Amino acid sequence: MKRAFWLSLTLIFTLVFLPSTLAKGAAAPNNKAFGVDQNLAPGSVVRFEHLTIEDGLSQNAGLAIFQDSRGYLWIGTQDGLNRYDGYNFKIYKHDPDNPDSLSHNSILTIAEDKDGLLWIGTWGGGLNRFDPMTEKFTNYRHDPENLESLSNNIVTSIRQDSSGILWVGTTSGLNRYDPETNGFDRFVNDPLDSDSLSSDAISFIFEDSRVGLWIGTGAFGIAGTGLNHFDPATGKAVHYRHDDSNLTSLSSNNISSIYEAPNGMFWIGTGGFSLTGNGLNQFDPRTGKAKHFSHDPSEPNSLSADNIMTLSEDEDGGLWIGTWSNGLDHMDLSPHSGINKLPQNGGQFSLYRNNPNNPNSLGINATGAFVEDRRGYIWIATWGAGIDRLDPRTGYFEHYRHDPSDSFSLSDDLFMAIYVDSQDIVWAGTLGKGLDRLDPMTGKVSHYNHDPELVSSLADDNIASIISDNNGDLWIGTFGGLSHYNARTNSFTNYIHDTGRPSSLSENKVVSLYLDPKNVLWIGTWGGGLNQLDLKDPHHTDPRLATFINYRHNPDDSSSLSEDSVWAIHETADGNLWLGTQIGLNRFDPRTQTFMHYTEKHGLPNNVVLGILEDDRGNLWLTTNNGLAKFEPQTITFTVYDVSDGLQSNEFNSNAYFRSRNGTMYVGGINGFNLFRPENIQPNPVAPQVAVTQFEVFNEPQSIDLSGREPIRLSYKQDFISFEFAAFDFQAPHRNQS
Repeated sequence: MKRAFWLSLTLIFTLVFLPSTLAKGAAAPNNKAFGVDQNLAPGSVVRFEHLTIEDGLSQNAGLAIFQDSRGYLWIGTQDGLNRYDGYNFKIYKHDPDNPDSLSHNSILTIAEDKDGLLWIGTWGGGLNRFDPMTEKFTNYRHDPENLESLSNNIVTSIRQDSSGILWVGTTSGLNRYDPETNGFDRFVNDPLDSDSLSSDAISFIFEDSRVGLWIGTGAFGIAGTGLNHFDPATGKAVHYRHDDSNLTSLSSNNISSIYEAPNGMFWIGTGGFSLTGNGLNQFDPRTGKAKHFSHDPSEPNSLSADNIMTLSEDEDGGLWIGTWSNGLDHMDLSPHSGINKLPQNGGQFSLYRNNPNNPNSLGINATGAFVEDRRGYIWIATWGAGIDRLDPRTGYFEHYRHDPSDSFSLSDDLFMAIYVDSQDIVWAGTLGKGLDRLDPMTGKVSHYNHDPELVSSLADDNIASIISDNNGDLWIGTFGGLSHYNARTNSFTNYIHDTGRPSSLSENKVVSLYLDPKNVLWIGTWGGGLNQLDLKDPHHTDPRLATFINYRHNPDDSSSLSEDSVWAIHETADGNLWLGTQIGLNRFDPRTQTFMHYTEKHGLPNNVVLGILEDDRGNLWLTTNNGLAKFEPQTITFTVYDVSDGLQSNEFNSNAYFRSRNGTMYVGGINGFNLFRPENIQPNPVAPQVAVTQFEVFNEPQSIDLSGREPIRLSYKQDFISFEFAAFDFQAPHRNQS
């Protein structure tokens, strides 16, 4: 973001500008992992966003990640150090011709000290200190001739303790940095001293809440010898190792990560790069005893793998466990909670997609209509995989498919509409193969098709909408007219457009249906506007006499329908009808017979409104061709949600919207479907931290300190300035607003 200012300075000869005032009152970033809503639907899937070379990252192997006190995200790769502000990457690499550049491009660990300086450990290039003000690196390397130099150029861990001392772990021991001499004190394993460190292969440095220093061993293929409780004053260590004969000892000597819970217990991950792990340990530092958690193939809620790489806490006190090759686990640290796999979605919208390796997942990602039966199962019409039945309690899908060798199977696998009647019989409309009646008890399907020779057959084999009336009969919207199915006679009465009869159906492509409390049927068409048929009128049963009232767009009347394709119809408690069209949302007032329009100009993300659902607070949730929108009619405000919030895609499908009896909303599109509870969808209340990233005078970038530690002094002649800034919200940076 960039802002420019023209400064008229007549009496002031020097302008003092403090960038830190821009972020006045902003708290330092929380080092905890982003909190995830744990109350998500069973069986929904994980959705990750990716930052790769295509986005500007220097290399795809991210070996270290760290967020500094200003909010920048630092990513260490095998080919350079990256600074990310949510919009752009700035890359730092080794330059042989520049002694102030990064010493080595392979980054293993990153830390920040109390002065805001970054310390970067590399694979073979030693330790680097980076000053954000000057953007210069100071390098510390191993020198065989200097015993006060770094003990090894492979730096595995960096930690500044509460007293300000910087500790550096290498594959050749522990180093304590002395700023007075700019050298290091070394602590290494001495085979003749049982109180020395147990190993020189340092993997992790950790300071506990009682200011005790703990050193893990086992790094980069060098086997560890357990955990050390290290006393800096004496240089002595107490060792905790794995002992086959002691079930309360550590499960492995390869220590990869340590986390202290609020109750003072340690959680210790075992394993590491090119090392074998043996799960997770709950370690009591007072007694030295450990309880073990490991992967159990017969227990789905055990750890996903035993080789653990990293541990991190979230804002709810949960523990996130990163494994070597089996993804991410989550553990609730509340009493008696056990270990749980990662909640199946990273946002407030639960996501369901097809998983080719899981036969109980969604049959195909392209989803259409939804409906709920009496037992609470959700039936889903898919665009290419037949009909799925979802058990929301388990997240399992049962599939019903077309089988050419079975005449009692579904007639096709592409379905546009679905409805469950009072007897839990499933009625499903195909695109081109007619209407199917599925009895879930027997699994057998009856077929209804259009027959040009039979007037009482279905109007057309392309079906877009199905509802029932007060008599238990069905009204079916097809691409060849409106069909009424009489269950008692097992026959159809069809209503089609008649050019010679203005009171006939206005258009044969019927795509939406709604029956209001007054027993008036509202019919949305594709290109013919909105139709009204009063089912109280005794003539409505005869297509030759039935009277349809038609509402269409009139370019000369701003209070007419905005466009003639009506994809969704919804009535609110005030009696108004809300209509989704290809040019926005329409509110129809039956009393005044007028339409009010809401389009992209009012905040709608896209003018094609395909679905309308209402929550308990009277808000409307709209599916569009560019995201999901919550519309508040009282204030005429839109809140837009997109893929960064966890939606299946920004593109939704027609008919793919539904509210279940318990208030859960289902919305589907081209890449799966989401379910959510509207009351759980909350905006992020925390304003992102802001930092100035560039300062310009007369559009020329200035090489100055932007940290806020020093004032920026300008001459009165330098009266045209501009600056760029970043707001550090990495979940959806495109939403940050100034």
